[in-house]
Amino acid sequence: MAFSDVQLTLESDAGPTSCIQVVSLRAPVAVDPEQRLFGYWQNLTMGISRSPDVRVLIVSDLAGTVKTVEFDFEGEAGSAAELPLKSCRVVSVQGVERGGAGAVGLFGPVADYVATMSITIQRRTQQGQGIVAIDGLDVSALVSPRS
Repeated sequence: MAFSDVQLTLESDAGPTSCIQVVSLRAPVAVDPEQRLFGYWQNLTMGISRSPDVRVLIVSDLAGTVKTVEFDFEGEAGSAAELPLKSCRVVSVQGVERGGAGAVGLFGPVADYVATMSITIQRRTQQGQGIVAIDGLDVSALVSPRS
């Protein structure tokens, strides 16, 4: 899934000292009757550019697994940070609450895939500048044959 408008920007000497954006998505999931869904493999791709006095925090709930990515304030002697593309990989296991004797997973029908992300960018001074953008979220269902 690609995102077109998940971006926060703080320009030097303009605007607020912090910005927050929350994004949520839901997608239906169909599991073949001969298969069991035991999780999701997710790859969250982001780009970040910031001065040392800017902090970025991304908190994601991806199919029930929480992932936090933080780039904290740097000291005054810190240098600007450029992460043109950074990926975070997360596996969300499904059906653990029903598991027993190694039988993790869910047979269809299953709940929709749901992801929610909270993106925060903050600065200590008005001179701080930065940008954070979520470029995409790739999700693959992990299935196994029904046994």
